[in-house]
Amino acid sequence: MINLMTAQEAADLVKNDDVLVVGGNGGTGVPESILQALEQRFLDTHTPQRLTLFHVTGVGAVTEQGFCRLAYTGLIQRVIGGNFGLQLPFMKLIREEQIEGYNFPQGVMAQLCRAMAGKQPGVLTHVGLHTYMDPRQEGGRMNSRTHENLIELFEIGGKQYLFYRAPTPTIALLRGTSADEDGYVSMEHEGTTREDLSIAQAVHNAGGIVVCQVKRLVRRGTLHPQMVKIPGFLIDHIVLDPDQKQTYATQYDPSRSGETRVPISTLQPDPLTERRIIARRARITVRRRRESGRGYLGDDPQCGSRRRN
Repeated sequence: MINLMTAQEAADLVKNDDVLVVGGNGGTGVPESILQALEQRFLDTHTPQRLTLFHVTGVGAVTEQGFCRLAYTGLIQRVIGGNFGLQLPFMKLIREEQIEGYNFPQGVMAQLCRAMAGKQPGVLTHVGLHTYMDPRQEGGRMNSRTHENLIELFEIGGKQYLFYRAPTPTIALLRGTSADEDGYVSMEHEGTTREDLSIAQAVHNAGGIVVCQVKRLVRRGTLHPQMVKIPGFLIDHIVLDPDQKQTYATQYDPSRSGETRVPISTLQPDPLTERRIIARRARITVRRRRESGRGYLGDDPQCGSRRRN
């Protein structure tokens, strides 16, 4: 049987010094009602405190919602993320030396979720060598307040690798579409399925608490098995939010979840702005390097880059 609770009750499960892992990708898959309740709890009681926030990619609407709700000194002590462009208040805290900040490659962050799920100590990879991920430069640290080195340099078989240390997660906030009476979670209306399964496995295997927000409850045995993404034994609590939107701007668009496809004749290209030109040039460059056998930019010592605030 599922353990159903309110968003506020879920927020109350977060304790001081927790390592909080939150799912979501941009404006999709965000357990918004729980994040809102957590923000309100902190504003009302100044608890919890000193959280470490771990997130694979940016979550929010640039200056509001998502992780923007958690950008408070006292609430967050450290953030480890793959992207900060959708939560500018966090960038402000990091620039002002109010919290510790780490920016790791998004792909490595996804692999860290799998590593934590397998109770592995971290991820060993060449990704980030000779960039500011390299501990010989900045080790992914985003300000002078951030001292601990979470990336180590190793040489194996005559080749250099970076080892990204995995934290020990204590609580996860995730989201799906439906939950049945046994707690199985499906994602038939989600635009992305993300790393939610790996996150649930990681926190469960570490003895932590897994909370999942959904928009509806259904009878056992009625979920399409191919739509079930998280088995019930990994979920400790379910939060029901009937008003849950597919994205911040969309209640539900079947083309986003793959239920339908938009006719090509109705698609219009985006305006040819400077952003599109930059993205096009980047895609062409990556494709040409791959086709020429030169690899990706991150493999080239001459393409190392420093952090950008």
